[in-house]
Amino acid sequence: MQMLSEFEILTYISQQTPFEAEIEGGAFKIKIEGYQPAICTAIHAGHRLRPDLTDKCALTEQQRLYEEDPYTNTMIASLPITLTGQDSRYEYDLNRALSSCIYTHAWGKQVWAAPLSKAQRELSRQKHRQFYRVLRALISQLEKMFGGCVLFDIHSYNHQRIKRETPVFNIGSKQINMERWGETVKLYLKTLGDTKLTHSRVTTAQNDVFYGLGYLTRQVNRFHTNCLVLPTEVKKIYLDESSGNPFPQVLSELTTGIKLAITETTAYFSQKYSYAIDWSQREFQPGALTLDIGAQS
Repeated sequence: MQMLSEFEILTYISQQTPFEAEIEGGAFKIKIEGYQPAICTAIHAGHRLRPDLTDKCALTEQQRLYEEDPYTNTMIASLPITLTGQDSRYEYDLNRALSSCIYTHAWGKQVWAAPLSKAQRELSRQKHRQFYRVLRALISQLEKMFGGCVLFDIHSYNHQRIKRETPVFNIGSKQINMERWGETVKLYLKTLGDTKLTHSRVTTAQNDVFYGLGYLTRQVNRFHTNCLVLPTEVKKIYLDESSGNPFPQVLSELTTGIKLAITETTAYFSQKYSYAIDWSQREFQPGALTLDIGAQS
């Protein structure tokens, strides 16, 4: 896979050029097979920790893996536009604000055996800023091209420590304008619920175990009024929580179901809210549905 600078990535996006790359330094991967009004993110899929941080980390690799979201990048890999984190959330958490993205304690455990230097913290924060500059540029481009877009923010959660039944899929909608986007949320929940698992019953819920209060949704809502973020939690039934070893059949079936749900929801969103632009003529394409941005804001 090619390695590109942030400037090169932003240039490709501004030119509507399909590409696949790691950003220089490897903090995240981006793939754009074609420009469509949908983005899939897996911001907690990464497990990497810089060598200078590994020596200071008080946690074992297995302890870190337990709270990360392994294989969420696999679940979205076949979708046209993906943005996936490669660094561990223990280095910096992309779903937290810049001021609090570096943990001191997490899930009841002290993270660092020795204090991080100012330079170490700043490097991690630079990667956090870089991710959001690229994400915002991508959303802005899709809004320009289609009038709006939908962002599927895929996470996973540990369920064995929860002493009750929990859903296979949970959508956090506390930051979603349900009056505006409610029908899209309902469709997404329904299509996720159509997922077929050989040995498990698929259940869905809204604001059950998680509420969608993360920083990514907050930032997108702040700057992009025509982008719907769908924070999605997948129950970790696809792996052994203690070891992180996957169950290939379950992972494959979940991946198929998620792809179908995202595809159907994107088609609905595109038909209902987006428009297509003929850039050679600077006019709406015949027959395209338009989005009254002023009325929808």
